[in-house]
Amino acid sequence: MKYEELTDEAKKTARGLVANKVSDWFDGCQVIDDWKQILKALGFYNPEIFWSGFWSQGDGACFIGSWEPQWVEPENISDWLPEKDPERFGTFAQEQYALYKLLEAAGADASDDDQTSFLAGHAKLEHRSCYNHESSISYEFSYEGWNPELEDEFINWCKDLMRMIYKDLEEQYEWETSDEAVEETIAFNEYDFNEKGEQK
Repeated sequence: MKYEELTDEAKKTARGLVANKVSDWFDGCQVIDDWKQILKALGFYNPEIFWSGFWSQGDGACFIGSWEPQWVEPENISDWLPEKDPERFGTFAQEQYALYKLLEAAGADASDDDQTSFLAGHAKLEHRSCYNHESSISYEFSYEGWNPELEDEFINWCKDLMRMIYKDLEEQYEWETSDEAVEETIAFNEYDFNEKGEQK
């Protein structure tokens, strides 16, 4: 039987079973790929993202990589501003502003297209835990230009970005396992069910 031929109760069963499959398949690759490009524009070299979700206390997202002010790509950051989502636009704009404050504190001119007038500021992020949340990363700072206050600002900025990544993953997961998305999956794959809503 096709999904549209099922009773309401059988449809509910079918959606639940397919949603479980979608949950098992979910890898967040679209969100991860987008965020790797965002992080690159924000000055992170070769970022790698780790995450787990969405049921345990230790769940979250984090990333590793190296960061230097001269690697920031101001001309590309605006490409990732989510203009159609006012709430997320505001959040991302705040993080962009936090970046420019960091660059200013590090002696960098964020509007300098030449990107050669930086005093310094190398940071390295490493994964130091079996968990994948914003508190599972260690930070190593080298070269001139860093002070404890600036280091704290940088760490807090990174943690904010990690929380944003996790929120995006969670929202994508919730969408892909929603009734609407599951029905689209059923239609696209032309699944067949028995009268109880169990997939054949």
